[in-house]
Amino acid sequence: YGIPTVMWGTEQGNTVYRSSLWQYGWNTTTWQYQFIKTLNSIRKKADVRFMKTEVVHATADTLTFKRSGQGKEVWIYTNSLSTTARSGKVTYPVAPRVPFRCNGAWWNPAKNLPGHRKCYWVDAFTGRRAEITWRGKLVAPNSDPLVLVLSKSKSLQS
Repeated sequence: YGIPTVMWGTEQGNTVYRSSLWQYGWNTTTWQYQFIKTLNSIRKKADVRFMKTEVVHATADTLTFKRSGQGKEVWIYTNSLSTTARSGKVTYPVAPRVPFRCNGAWWNPAKNLPGHRKCYWVDAFTGRRAEITWRGKLVAPNSDPLVLVLSKSKSLQS
């Protein structure tokens, strides 16, 4: 399943030395630790462990891939844009489609019948609904990584 991209000590912001950390106490408040903790939570909730990985789009600055299997999908958006772009929006040329099935309930977008629930792609980090244009592009609020999961509500917080 590939080589891990998170090296030992990364969760502590350690980029220089690789000596043991446990005798010094784990700092669970670093942004790196919290980020990895959130990723692990998403991975467990979405059950992506044995899902197929497919690169959907790649450029010199962006990588979009999805994990899929057993009727589920998780889309991941990453980039190497400079931190100066953090305040600006990032548009990715591909986005997931809204499926016609949401956790066992079929949805007809033309009829939107009672009992048929619509699914939304939601940012698993923020809980907010993803901004997907009618042309099939994803507009991210900044250059932070995005992990999109399906939700029956417009936000994971509701």
